[in-house]
Amino acid sequence: MSPARDISYLSRGTANQQRAHQCLSELKILESLAQYDPMLVGAVCLDIETPQSDLDIICEAYDVERFEHDLRAYFGNLERLSITRSSTDPKAMVCQFFFKGLELEIFGAPLPIESQNGYLHFIQIDRSIRLAGSAFRERLRALKCAGMKTEPALATLLSLEGDPYQAVLGLRCMTDDEIVTRAGS
Repeated sequence: MSPARDISYLSRGTANQQRAHQCLSELKILESLAQYDPMLVGAVCLDIETPQSDLDIICEAYDVERFEHDLRAYFGNLERLSITRSSTDPKAMVCQFFFKGLELEIFGAPLPIESQNGYLHFIQIDRSIRLAGSAFRERLRALKCAGMKTEPALATLLSLEGDPYQAVLGLRCMTDDEIVTRAGS
């Protein structure tokens, strides 16, 4: 699956994907944030979510004060709203809240979507799953259900060394055959 600006495919997916579609549609998130080029990325798109998985939306936000203002205007009445600066990038904003039992996280950074780590991670995780197959997807989901985040779980399964988040980005330099070989070991 690809990252999604059009989330309609979720309505025909798994039960969790259908629930995510209903939530996102009801909140009109992609429409509300259209000026920030929002894109859904993450576990639900890849069918590797767990009951603890959130819905991740990345946005292109150059004016973080305006972005924060808009987030508060659109989602300020929702359960457990939290809007903070990113711990890894002071120019980026992270918004979290709950809606009908689902946790949502909206990340806005002053970069085009396709240059953001959330997007780049998503592309490499998707690639790895597609290359390694359904048994690999299930092993990845099992590690996530045991409490691991996606990138560390993928790094473990592919025997990637170092920081798992950087290692996942490094998959761009690996051939498909190298990923398949690592996935089988």
